[in-house]
Amino acid sequence: MKVRDSGLFGLSLLLLVIIMLSVYARFSNGGNDAGTLLQENNREVSVEEANDYLASYHKEVGFYKNLGERLREKGYEHSILGIMDDEDDIRIEITLTNKEANEQERVEVKRIFEETAVKYKLDPKIFKVEVSRDENPNG
Repeated sequence: MKVRDSGLFGLSLLLLVIIMLSVYARFSNGGNDAGTLLQENNREVSVEEANDYLASYHKEVGFYKNLGERLREKGYEHSILGIMDDEDDIRIEITLTNKEANEQERVEVKRIFEETAVKYKLDPKIFKVEVSRDENPNG
């Protein structure tokens, strides 16, 4: 009987290990990558969609970079925060760190913003630009 019991015990242990490994493999998130996640959502991204996204991303990064350069050329030290509530409702907050945000400065900064937006073929009307002064320039 002892040999039979030990064989049964070994078989039970082997089945338990197999079940544990299959459960671990099923619910483990450690090995997920972007491809796995896309496949789980039954969504395949075409090369065209990926290229469109990259072009849009580079355009946006280029826009903000160019805007920042133009503001610095005009003597404005600043930070820029973009908030998108909807594709036609984008708020841009430009905080000046070295100048007062009086009416004259606000008008000038908004003018620079609009010129840069037009250069990048963006409709300036979808942006709500707010210009303010950083009240705590040391952080």
